[in-house]
Amino acid sequence: PTQPDEIIFDTLCMMIGSVFNAFVISSTTSAIANMDSMATHHKTKLDRIDHYLRFHNVAPELRLRIVQFYKYLFVASQSSDDLSLFRDLPTQMSLHLSVAINRALITKCPLFAALENRTILLVIQRMNPFTFPPEHTVVRRGKPCATLFFVSRGILWEVDENEECVKELGDHDFFGEQGMVGAADGAGLGPVSASTSVVTKTFSCLLALTHGAAARVRRRP
Repeated sequence: PTQPDEIIFDTLCMMIGSVFNAFVISSTTSAIANMDSMATHHKTKLDRIDHYLRFHNVAPELRLRIVQFYKYLFVASQSSDDLSLFRDLPTQMSLHLSVAINRALITKCPLFAALENRTILLVIQRMNPFTFPPEHTVVRRGKPCATLFFVSRGILWEVDENEECVKELGDHDFFGEQGMVGAADGAGLGPVSASTSVVTKTFSCLLALTHGAAARVRRRP
């Protein structure tokens, strides 16, 4: 550049570029530091768990399963930690966000397909989260099924009396709706026995709604 206005323009561009680069580098460094801090925290806890199990002479196979379970919990908890970003939201806005995140999961079940947002929120507030390791029997065939489960993450099998897979369940699927019959029709019927067992094939995160909790939602005006 030879003209004064060109020199001023180029200088401003260089200054803006320098500031932007500094911002990006600073943000990246902060993010990496936070990740390292979380990883260090998780490793310290895993080391303590492993040391405790070894001190008490827990069998290696069981010790490995327990450590793997906690490793999965730490990974899964990162999604939950993301929600903490919104803890400063006003209550009403936070409730709207909760419905927006979970509505598709809940309304996939025909029992809740026609619910309005207010009732969906009541359902969400009464659900309990669970994390199960692989090969865990969540529902056992022939036993009373009193809970409806929504699959947030994971793979599960419905198996028959011969332990053969009759249906594979994945993210956003549900099972155990037979136990909701009494709550759904308002007749006060108890849960029915499960016709198949449901077994986790991977680490699985589930949301559970009991027969009683569903009945209380229906009784709300």
